[in-house]
Amino acid sequence: MKDLRIVTAVSTILLGLSVTAQADSDFNWSGMYTGVHAGAGHQSSNFSDDGAEATLINCCFLVGGYTSAGAQDATDSGALGGVQYGGMYQLERLVFGFDIDLSKSDFHSSPGQSWTPNGESEAVGTERLNITTRWVASQALSLGYAKSRWLVFGKAGLAEASNRYALSVTGTGDAYGADRGSPITFAASSSGTLVGPTVGAGVKWAVGDHMFVNAEYDFMDFGSDSNHFSGTFGSYGTGALNTTVNQNISVLKVGLNYLF
Repeated sequence: MKDLRIVTAVSTILLGLSVTAQADSDFNWSGMYTGVHAGAGHQSSNFSDDGAEATLINCCFLVGGYTSAGAQDATDSGALGGVQYGGMYQLERLVFGFDIDLSKSDFHSSPGQSWTPNGESEAVGTERLNITTRWVASQALSLGYAKSRWLVFGKAGLAEASNRYALSVTGTGDAYGADRGSPITFAASSSGTLVGPTVGAGVKWAVGDHMFVNAEYDFMDFGSDSNHFSGTFGSYGTGALNTTVNQNISVLKVGLNYLF
């Protein structure tokens, strides 16, 4: 009798596992979905302003010679969060889909360049471009492989980033002062939306009949963006500078989604 009870218990457990496995294998990823996500990202930018030296020499540099540090790259990390919408169609193990997302972001970077007058280490002239990425978005096609309640996928498409730029030029020390000792002070701002390719990869896991979570990595390359800034160089008068920035963003995010 004891052996019969053991056999019955084992059979019940195996039957339950079989039913669960069958249910898992029958999960269908086809349908439309919507959800929310949160994550973090890393922004990298490099900077150039080839005409800055000539402009500053003509208007403001009161030095016979100087050493240039050259353009400096900049990186920074930040958070993001937003919403997504998409659809999938499963054909045996393959899952075809599309995904649209919009994220409020908090990415900052400040590339620039500087000049030090020869023999005057206490003085420095600096050009700095502060970049704030206010939001990012993407539209991508995806291809995945489904097994049980898991889906591994890759994606590719287009991404957009909304940037705000603030350019400043300062000169400290007597070498950058006018006859009255006025320093170089220049400030101007602009904004723009960049567009570039994006690629990504990740995994999805169904936690219920209609709910699934996703975790993914995305890389966005926005190429170069040129901006024109007009302003006043303190007491030296008006002038203009033209900058070019190359920017890319990497993000890691997790999401919770409802599959209709």
